[in-house]
Amino acid sequence: MANALVGKTSVTISWLVPDVGVETFREMLQGHMEFMKAKSHSEGPLELIHYSISEGPEYKEWGSFAKGELPDKTGRTVFTLFEIYAEEDGLKHHWIESAEFLPAMAEAVELFNVELFIFSHTKITQSLWD
Repeated sequence: MANALVGKTSVTISWLVPDVGVETFREMLQGHMEFMKAKSHSEGPLELIHYSISEGPEYKEWGSFAKGELPDKTGRTVFTLFEIYAEEDGLKHHWIESAEFLPAMAEAVELFNVELFIFSHTKITQSLWD
């Protein structure tokens, strides 16, 4: 059903990681998934509806995609975390619980000169095939 996720709360975090830090980030994000399995709620106001991690190369430009081509790579790997919560309180609760996880992540970001983007507490405005 279209738009079933409208109004739900999401967080997207992307890390642009130089080659030297890729294995460390893979391991950290595997640990994060285990953390999420243990801490997430599957129902109620703190419900986590969706959790995913994606990984792929960073590209130098995006115009080639429209031609069916892949552009040159920069040498960095992009890791993206995407979570959807039934209500904003679910994400708020998760950030509080994540406090134990954040110092190690911040240290790795600094150590490997990782570019970090966080988009938190955003509301879904459109969705398909939910």
